[in-house]
Amino acid sequence: MTRRDYLYLHFSGIISLLVSACKHEPEIKPEPEKPKVPPLKTLEISSIIPDEAIAGENLTVNFKAENIKNVKVELINKKIYALETNIIESTIGFYKFQLPMVFEKDSLFSIKLSGDGLESIKENIKTQYKIPPLKTIEILKIEPQEAIAEDMLGLFFKTENIKTVLIELRNKKGDLLEIRNVESEDGFYLLSLPGKFEPDDLLSIKITGDGVIVTKENIPTFNVLKINTEDYPELKMLGGFQKLSLTKGDIWLKRVATNEMKAFSGQCTHAGCGIDFLKSDNLFYCSCHGSKFSSDGLVLNGPASSPLNQYNCKFVKDGVFELIY
Repeated sequence: MTRRDYLYLHFSGIISLLVSACKHEPEIKPEPEKPKVPPLKTLEISSIIPDEAIAGENLTVNFKAENIKNVKVELINKKIYALETNIIESTIGFYKFQLPMVFEKDSLFSIKLSGDGLESIKENIKTQYKIPPLKTIEILKIEPQEAIAEDMLGLFFKTENIKTVLIELRNKKGDLLEIRNVESEDGFYLLSLPGKFEPDDLLSIKITGDGVIVTKENIPTFNVLKINTEDYPELKMLGGFQKLSLTKGDIWLKRVATNEMKAFSGQCTHAGCGIDFLKSDNLFYCSCHGSKFSSDGLVLNGPASSPLNQYNCKFVKDGVFELIY
């Protein structure tokens, strides 16, 4: 290599180094930070259940909230007065308001939810009174229709929306003969009757339950007298008559058949005078005004216009009857 070539290469290298040294790398600037976007916040009432405010019951508000921690719930009346206010966690998603027992006439409610500057309002919620279930008691029948001493009296009744009833049996004087709590769904109760009633006594039944009261009054009463024909020779014979003097008044018995006995009131149907049986004429006669009745109690002569009153006489066994009077 010649000296000239050597010098050329040497200076070429130096020039390359100088050129490289003079070159500057471009400055890398950091990208500017993007502004932070706050999370979206929403608050919305989705439904209320029921759709009307019923006095004394609950009103549930269901809502949706996003990126809100706590929600303030308010129940507001028509006069813009908050009846109830509370702060709850938004994650719950619902709230139950306890409504007052009484509303003002034509009142309206509003529900207001608020949180983190947002609000959601449900307005003009109608109000209505809670209609209590109808409660009734009804006496359907009593069986038999009269109270017979030493017997039972069947009481049939029905109720609505009443769980138990109190049954009371009283006599004409107001004396309590029986009292019992009974399940309403039974609809039936057997009342035990006393062994004897006062003359012309009347019974009353009262059923009460949940403030409802019903009564069955003026139930006629009858006593029972066992008649053994062995004690009354006249009654051993068919067609025979026998007079009995009882607390209720005189009663005439007539033996009609082996298993049948008739019982007639001993009072005339005209003015209530006592009557006698005239065996010779085979008829009943009233000495006060001259009324006459057949041996079967039918009117033969006035002034009486109605037949003699009769009582029930039941056959028990040979020669034995029960007089219900």
